Amino acid sequence: MAAKIARYVLLFIPAVVLISAITHPHPPLSQAAAPLKVVAEVGGATPVGGTFSSFGLGNCVGGPSINDKGHIAFGASVTGGQTPGGIFLSTETGIRKVVAAGDVAPNGRLLTSFQQCPKVNNNDEVLFVGLTGVTGEDAALYLWRGGLVRTIVAPGDPAPGGGTFTGAGFTAHETGAVVVEIDLNDQGDVGFVGTVEGGEYDIAIFVRSAGHVSKVVAIGDSSPTGGDFVYLSGLDLDNAGRAAFEGWTNWSFTSGGLFLGTTTLLAIPTSIPVGTISSICCSPAVNNVTQGASSGKLADGRTGVFFTDDRGTTAVVLDGEATPVGGTFLRHSTYPVDLNDRGQVVFHSRIVGGPASNGIFVSSGGKLDVIVLSGQSGSAGVGHPQINNVGQVAFYDWVAEKIFLFSPDADGDGIVDLIDNCPSTPNPSQADLNGDGIGDICKPPYPAPPGYMLPWPAPLSRKVNVGPSKDHKGDTRFALDFGLVDETVVAARGGKVIEVIENWGVGGCSDKYDSKANMVVVDHGDGTKAYYLHLAQNQVFPKVGDIVIRGQPIGISDSSGHACGAHLHFAVVCAVKPKDCPSGTVAKAVPVTFLDVAGGTPVVGQSYPSGNAFP
Repeated sequence: MAAKIARYVLLFIPAVVLISAITHPHPPLSQAAAPLKVVAEVGGATPVGGTFSSFGLGNCVGGPSINDKGHIAFGASVTGGQTPGGIFLSTETGIRKVVAAGDVAPNGRLLTSFQQCPKVNNNDEVLFVGLTGVTGEDAALYLWRGGLVRTIVAPGDPAPGGGTFTGAGFTAHETGAVVVEIDLNDQGDVGFVGTVEGGEYDIAIFVRSAGHVSKVVAIGDSSPTGGDFVYLSGLDLDNAGRAAFEGWTNWSFTSGGLFLGTTTLLAIPTSIPVGTISSICCSPAVNNVTQGASSGKLADGRTGVFFTDDRGTTAVVLDGEATPVGGTFLRHSTYPVDLNDRGQVVFHSRIVGGPASNGIFVSSGGKLDVIVLSGQSGSAGVGHPQINNVGQVAFYDWVAEKIFLFSPDADGDGIVDLIDNCPSTPNPSQADLNGDGIGDICKPPYPAPPGYMLPWPAPLSRKVNVGPSKDHKGDTRFALDFGLVDETVVAARGGKVIEVIENWGVGGCSDKYDSKANMVVVDHGDGTKAYYLHLAQNQVFPKVGDIVIRGQPIGISDSSGHACGAHLHFAVVCAVKPKDCPSGTVAKAVPVTFLDVAGGTPVVGQSYPSGNAFP
């Protein structure tokens, strides 16, 4: 069965003399320095003499391969050097030659050329396709580590299920077009697309682990979604040795999906809240926690970037949506995406009506940030981004012909901003005692600064339903009931959360529900604490021990406990330190004045706009 004409072209370089390993120094890629660094560029010096003349990364599936150390593997052609090109590795100390045309392959023959899309893992092992002749017929898959090269798969090796390999790492068509598919994990497992002669299948995806090669899926195999596969691409290998791939059962690419072995991660077509995903494309990514990301298209024609996990699939961004720098996104369906183990998705997009024609963006926890725009720092046509697990992004500029590393560290503590739990203040230890994702050094002050504001988000206006009255008397006389119905409640003043109850799902206008109110209690650190009662079940946001600041969302109002309808019961109570409270008020609600209420004291029956904005 012949392979479909591929969407990428393999770039090879001619052979010359054998050379030895050389290291060419360049400035260290310090995270505390400028966030955008040129790793290599056409015209730049190489470790083998001469200058780089091309990278060929525009023809790769994905982009420059980056590991968690910020090391980048790439292939390049060279002008005026000791060799016409090779595979290189950029580290903190410089660019090192991995292998070059003229080096001796493990079979004793001279390597003549390379596929310029290598992969690097966290052990600085580099996987690449190399030739020892002038045609692709003798292309083999090799692994380099610390100056030594060994063969992974070569033409003539036996294939699982019978027959022999005729190619590894790419599939070729009679027109000369090829698609390159290799990957490498941190265990040294290798995934690759291979062609086979005389066996049960012609083209398949394989994994080599502990010296053993096994087939994952072949063209002609049954798809978990029905039908037989006619096209396979987008290989991604996780650290468990599981191969993810894009597979299709028709040539219109409308039936198939994203798979992890025999498990379906995203079936095509599939419906999500914003429409039906009718296709995905171009090297989807899967991480080590079984999350996936892909570019694709909805049935209504809009393109987008999609994220998949065990809860389902959501749209990260769609055509026409606003970018974080102005203008709107356009055309994602033909661009590769990447994904790290933190669930951060990096992607390239065109921009309409913005400050640049295109850019690279990252989605993290639902928040979109820009990595780089075309025209910044000498970049012109940015694309092919790859992200590592510490938030660094490598990408290729096909216009300026440069490879970049984005590694922002505003506070200079060696932790990239994208994952720094306090990016504005140096904290290399990343200490976070309560595990809330905010570094202890960045926690709000405690005891809290004085001053209360209305406990709903600005600029909303809500009514005071109950104050001192027959309903609020005795110890609760100065408590207030606000007309918040199924709405966000925010902290009226900062402090430490000392109690959280959110398990109750019952309530009513009866004393029997007195002990069944969901609540948050915030200690202000000055002998007072605030009670926020009648919150919705499982809708309390902070945990006990968290430090919250004024305006921070803490829950959703409801009618749990003794409540004759949904509202927020708010009271400031003196704690167990009589010296800090007015005489005789310990464990009793005390009067509260609000900074955003004229005169300070709200009047029952009146509505007030909140000035309580979360920073």
